[in-house]
Amino acid sequence: MSDLSQTEGTTPMRALRKLDEALSLDWEEKKEKPNPESPGQIQSVMNTIAEFATISEILRTCGAMIIVASMSLFLIQGLEVAGDLQRYGTLLLQTVLLTAGGFGLSYILKENKGARVFYGLGLLSVPANFAVLGALVYSLVAAPTGAYPSFAHWVVTDVTATVVTLAAAVAILLPLALFSLRIFARGSEAKLTLALMGASASLLLPVRDAMWVGPIAVAVAIAVIWLIRSSSKSNPLLGTAQGWFVKCVLLIPTLIMLVRSVYLYEFNSLMGLTIAATAFVVMRQISVQIQNSSALRKFLEFVSVPTGFCAAYFVGSLLNVHLDEGFALIAMTLVASGLTLEISTRTRSKFMERFLSVSAMILLAIGLIVVSLTNPTWLFTIATSLLLIGATTAAAMTKRRTEVVTGGIAVAIILAPQIMDLIQAIELNNWVTLSVIGALAVVGGSLLDRHGAAFKLRLEKWFYRAEKVEKT
Repeated sequence: MSDLSQTEGTTPMRALRKLDEALSLDWEEKKEKPNPESPGQIQSVMNTIAEFATISEILRTCGAMIIVASMSLFLIQGLEVAGDLQRYGTLLLQTVLLTAGGFGLSYILKENKGARVFYGLGLLSVPANFAVLGALVYSLVAAPTGAYPSFAHWVVTDVTATVVTLAAAVAILLPLALFSLRIFARGSEAKLTLALMGASASLLLPVRDAMWVGPIAVAVAIAVIWLIRSSSKSNPLLGTAQGWFVKCVLLIPTLIMLVRSVYLYEFNSLMGLTIAATAFVVMRQISVQIQNSSALRKFLEFVSVPTGFCAAYFVGSLLNVHLDEGFALIAMTLVASGLTLEISTRTRSKFMERFLSVSAMILLAIGLIVVSLTNPTWLFTIATSLLLIGATTAAAMTKRRTEVVTGGIAVAIILAPQIMDLIQAIELNNWVTLSVIGALAVVGGSLLDRHGAAFKLRLEKWFYRAEKVEKT
């Protein structure tokens, strides 16, 4: 035992203990020392970058809003200049400076995100420039029809100076629009520039009557939507956020034309129909291009329903001036029901598809029943019955059981008063009448005996298939 205790106290054993303690201390130090490349440190750095990115986005957004506010303030207040041509020149200069600012940020400071804000603002100002030019052109060919607000009061008398200003503006705005659209939609910039300049040029037309403004606005909107749809198929950039921005900019000239006519001039049923129809078509185009069932698509489909009702109301109001009230109500019912049915065909929600489809048939049934009851003539009875029979037949072909039942009940309600009048007009004490009724009863019994069972089986089979279709 004494030899062992002496051995433990020898120098080699003490050296091993000290080495052990040193290694354990070194391990503890390594555990406590922070590693700058650890996942926690990397996550902290990423969070800091994200915070600064959020702050920069807020600053960009606020800056863009301030610039838009300054442009609006300029249109309202203007500048102390000799005339409206010089006043417009400052607006054109502001557009050039916005694009130049984006160019400077992109190519000098290498800050592409901020540059896109300036390019976007420059692109937004192109329709604004043409709107002002349209006011200047209109002041040459027509006298003001009322007291315009200050931002809409643009008057010139020199035709030559106006033409020169117009040519200079087009020469400046065309390359600016082309350059900006090349940034946002590379590959489609040529077609989109022509679309933007063409749509904006429609603001130069010196017409303010709703009889002309409405069709022009609809034609421009349809042409722009067609071009957007064809370009979106070949250019995936138009499906991104910046692509949606470009699509919205292309529709701004139509919006300016409609708002200008409503705000500064007379509003009538034709203008209301134009606005409602344009809004419905635009929302439809946007919703069908959204692939997934996003909240935006559902919102657009939901808003499209009252928009379609507004379009139907203005159709009825417009036709009521020239046609009988019954025909106007039929037209209004058909438009409301048809647009509701159209929304049901493109929604991705099964519940909304069934709800809107049934609602379209209910709208049609109620509207035509009201027409038939308020206009108790054979003309309206036959017209409304044929329309409902056609809709019910179409529903039967697509296995829509609820719609078929709704249409059948509506037809019975419409025909019931006329059938009752017919029964009351029949003289049952006349031998000819009794002979006809008897013959019809015999023929009916024979047909029922021969084909009744087959008809019942076909009807049960149809209801079974319709139930399966509604459940899928």
